[in-house]
Amino acid sequence: QRSPYSTSSRMDNPEATSLLKKYQIKSTLLADKGVEATLVSWTTKPFTKKGDNFSAFITSIVVTYILDNREETVTYVAKINPCRYDTGFDEVQNTFFKREGQFYMEILNDINKELLKSEISTIAFPKCYYANYEMMKEVIIFQDLRSFDFKLSDRKRGMDLQHATLLIKSLARFHSGSILLQQKLSNFNLKKKYIELGNDIWVKNKKIQDVWLVNGLQTGLEIVQAVKGYGRVKDMLENIIEDVEERFFSHNFKSTPPFDVVVHGDCWTNNALYKYDSEGRPMQVMLLDAEICRFGSLALDLNYFMAISLDGSTRKTYTDHLLNQYYKSFCELLNSCDGVIPFTMDELREEFQRKKSYGHFWAISVLPLLLMSNEDLIDYGEFTECNKDEATKLWHEATVASLQTNQHMKSRLLAIFDEMMET
Repeated sequence: QRSPYSTSSRMDNPEATSLLKKYQIKSTLLADKGVEATLVSWTTKPFTKKGDNFSAFITSIVVTYILDNREETVTYVAKINPCRYDTGFDEVQNTFFKREGQFYMEILNDINKELLKSEISTIAFPKCYYANYEMMKEVIIFQDLRSFDFKLSDRKRGMDLQHATLLIKSLARFHSGSILLQQKLSNFNLKKKYIELGNDIWVKNKKIQDVWLVNGLQTGLEIVQAVKGYGRVKDMLENIIEDVEERFFSHNFKSTPPFDVVVHGDCWTNNALYKYDSEGRPMQVMLLDAEICRFGSLALDLNYFMAISLDGSTRKTYTDHLLNQYYKSFCELLNSCDGVIPFTMDELREEFQRKKSYGHFWAISVLPLLLMSNEDLIDYGEFTECNKDEATKLWHEATVASLQTNQHMKSRLLAIFDEMMET
């Protein structure tokens, strides 16, 4: 769920890393290791590859410090403003950083405090040690989960059942935790307490709608016309594109009690890290990247995840199984904390079906970007407000052309089209 015009595809970005300052590293070390730790030195070390990041520059920070008379080394991960100018999205990007910072520093902390009262394990996200929201100088610094052997799975492969089950259960605990927070603090409104949750960048902002969704849907429309036989999907795409604010965003983002939770907003393969056992089986998952979290129906996350991260066969075979696993984990957390379960399994299925098109349309928009080979990816970070039409044209042409050679992308998109034909 990112603009193709802001793809951070470079391994290094000296201008972005220059935003990191010594006092920020010292604050991070203090939050992590305590007041007795003394900073000795630090340096950045790029580790991402083309296609891994789409809205910010990500790098690691290698820190040397002294604690208890011993010199030690620790690594952190920094999310930094990518320093792209003339894109016209400075304020939006600033909103993303503010929202993610508030999520980690406030929302997640408050949920976990409620869980710890009942001696329940906390929600699985990395620790966040530092955040700066100054415009064009935004920085957030996190725990480096690679130090604990967590790894990305392959974004270009449909997620298998083991990975999907771990993620869906973790997502359920996160959603359930936000329900618990509402129930325990009965007179409190999440959107009033956490201001960024109510700052809806999608509605009433045509520029954002066009770049993040409509351009992708228009590419999808070209694909539908190229493959033939999907006239109904073509009609559905044209209908949404005609009034995306009302027919997509306003329709899906309206309050839907009792299903309203803090939704992740971008729950897909690349926003989760897994830890594996000695035989390569996933044993633990950590969710990442909450920059577009919002208040809304939990079914938005469920449909977005399944449409974008699973291939058609896995989705068709295991959707009901995954929903059952989700509901079981959702209820377990609330029951352990004396919370009230707000809906039945049948009601969850009905809400999931009502929001199914949300996942379909996002999948059409972003799957080509996510599944394009690294060699074919266009670095849209080089495009500006002045040449965005050229960027759009190049992206459309590259995507349609890749259908001839990228069978994986083609099969994933056709599976989405088939599901839409059956709706």
